[in-house]
Amino acid sequence: MARFLIDNEVGVIDVPQKDNQLLIHPCPIKEKAEIKYTLLNDEFLTIELYDITGHFMKAFINNEFRSKGEHIERLYFDDSVPSGNYLLIFKNSTNRISIKIEKE
Repeated sequence: MARFLIDNEVGVIDVPQKDNQLLIHPCPIKEKAEIKYTLLNDEFLTIELYDITGHFMKAFINNEFRSKGEHIERLYFDDSVPSGNYLLIFKNSTNRISIKIEKE
């Protein structure tokens, strides 16, 4: 799916393949977070937020095209997302990667 590159502080990583890394900065998140990643191929991506019990909270990107290469996504956490622990899910048509994050 993608190779995700790391900045400074990161969340807890749960990745299905050794070569894939999904990282977010800062952690814990206040109002916004930034993700820097490099796609190995052109992809249609979805980025969704779920609470720790698996309840859907928000879609940041919904099946949007991203070309091969380096990208930076800015994710905004408005007042509809209260403080707590969440799962940020990145997926395409064949892969799914999750990362546990914390919002202050």
